[in-house]
Amino acid sequence: MNQSKFLDDLSNNGYFIYENMLDNSTVESLKGDCVKWIDICGEYQENAGLTKDQTAHHSVGGKGAIDNLLHSHIFDPIVSSYFDKKKYILHACNPVLGPPAADSYLHKIHRDIQTFFPNVNMRINVLVALDDFTLENGATEILPSSHKVSSTPSKRAFNSKKISLCMPKGSVVFFNSYLWHRAGVNLTDKNRVALTLSYGLSFIKPQLDYARMLGDEAGRDFSDISRQVFGYNARVPVSLTEWYQKPESRFYHSDQG
Repeated sequence: MNQSKFLDDLSNNGYFIYENMLDNSTVESLKGDCVKWIDICGEYQENAGLTKDQTAHHSVGGKGAIDNLLHSHIFDPIVSSYFDKKKYILHACNPVLGPPAADSYLHKIHRDIQTFFPNVNMRINVLVALDDFTLENGATEILPSSHKVSSTPSKRAFNSKKISLCMPKGSVVFFNSYLWHRAGVNLTDKNRVALTLSYGLSFIKPQLDYARMLGDEAGRDFSDISRQVFGYNARVPVSLTEWYQKPESRFYHSDQG
């Protein structure tokens, strides 16, 4: 990958497509794990009195293909360069089924971070295509360069300049989380499965406290980079005992921003 082009595209257009980044075996394993997590989270949604929306959220800790991907840190060279080598953590890990004729919040024009600081790389989205993305099956639609715009574009403005992220399965799109986008409409009779990740600067709260969810015991076996990415170095103490620790044992490390 041409790192200079990647950074230029992220800065100017708000996105970069890395085609065929993952091999077929990895893709199929991830796809099966995503479908499993969508069923698991669907039960949580029903038990909470919510409508099943065929998405899953924070699908971490299952010790399957998704965990293997996260612990491989295959995206680290790209994500780290986006943040100019500053410390970052995982903010979300969400499988999406993309079923036929679906209509959910994903189909509305939106972006995945609401607080807008111009010219600051706050978060990055990583969209992993686990099926071919086509016009027919509702490939994600984006508005290029819209990461520089604070207000929601009108449907007319979005539709006039949007592009569809058509790409083969195994491809990965990296895009600025300020970029306005939406899911396309799946006109086929098959699902369009994807895994959506987001990473953010470590001093920004994640959507879920992964370190607390996974626990200290699991974290002891993690590599240094996994401990960083899953938030073990950027935790908030909840007692004076947790606050008064030697530097190497502190909940919030001094290099987290």
